[in-house]
Amino acid sequence: LGSSNFCFIRAKLAPAPLAGQAPQMGHSHLARKPLLDSLKTFNAKEWDLGKHVIFKPDPDGIDFSGWVFSSFCAFRGRALAHIFLPLLVIATEALIVAALSDPLLMGEHPLHIPESHAFEDFYRMLGVPVSFLLVFRLNRAAVRFYDSRAAFGKLIECSRVLAGQAVQYLSHDPVRRDSMCRWVVVYPFAARNYLRGHAPPDAKEELAGLLNEEEAEQLSRAKMQPLLCLDRIRGSMWSGAKSNTGLPPSLVAQTLNNMEATLATITGTVAAMERINNTPLPIAWVAHLRQFLLFYLLGIPFSLQPSFGWATPVVTLVVSIAMLGLEGAAVSCERPFGHNTNHLPMTLFCKVISENVQQILSETECVDSCADISTTIDLEFGSLHE
Repeated sequence: LGSSNFCFIRAKLAPAPLAGQAPQMGHSHLARKPLLDSLKTFNAKEWDLGKHVIFKPDPDGIDFSGWVFSSFCAFRGRALAHIFLPLLVIATEALIVAALSDPLLMGEHPLHIPESHAFEDFYRMLGVPVSFLLVFRLNRAAVRFYDSRAAFGKLIECSRVLAGQAVQYLSHDPVRRDSMCRWVVVYPFAARNYLRGHAPPDAKEELAGLLNEEEAEQLSRAKMQPLLCLDRIRGSMWSGAKSNTGLPPSLVAQTLNNMEATLATITGTVAAMERINNTPLPIAWVAHLRQFLLFYLLGIPFSLQPSFGWATPVVTLVVSIAMLGLEGAAVSCERPFGHNTNHLPMTLFCKVISENVQQILSETECVDSCADISTTIDLEFGSLHE
């Protein structure tokens, strides 16, 4: 339906004023105005989105800038801190082996490492299972990362649905509707704080304009902040449904059931991220991989020294960075809920939800205003006709 037809239908369905009574303008957008203004102010402020690195390759063309950035400029996104200690140990060992094997430094008693084809074959055989373990480790970390992103994406989707249901199903009760939309916006912030295990130092200031001091204090004291938000949303849903006397009880029950189903899905998204955050890979797997990986890398200098001499530390360092880097990337991405550059930009996702709720309220306000104008025109034409 076009907007004019929709407004005309809304006008025809609106109750006519009693005799001698001035026509009532729709009050829903007037009651929602404070929340809408709060959201506009809230979304217009400066947001601390963290230091996350978001790299999106250009799907068209050569993508020259993308290759330059990811190959030579993306040092901030590398997981070098996770591999610094083993890398230091391996590099030190390679330097010691090279120094002990140098006749100029050791004089008449240098370290002699004979060339052995059997030892080289053993190293090739050992490299196969170590490589397989690394690939599997990285694959599991990537699955956990994308499962986390899918769960937060579902949270964004259901927040849009729940806000839309609030403005439609609770249009008769602006107070409960606005309360429900307010806590829908707060919910992803609470989920972020819970998954990180702490709230930011300016948590109360961050939600200023959406929560009053008492509500912000209750949220900060809650052991699991998302549960408090869910309770407030469910309470607004229930109170708004009970106050709806203009619809048959069966229809009210159906709308309440629809909103409860959406709320249950939102609850499940945080539960999915909580499961990923609290369930790292078993220590038996990680310990097995790291033991054999270190054993393999620590033996490289003895394998390369007879052929490479003082180049052994350099070659060993390059191979170690390549293999340890995979382990570091897996560690960095398997629980992507912190402040790391490779973690999910959850504050950005919270901002997206807040802007979406603002848009839903703004568009509904526009429709309500159009319907009120149509109602007034229809009533004026009716009085002239009489």
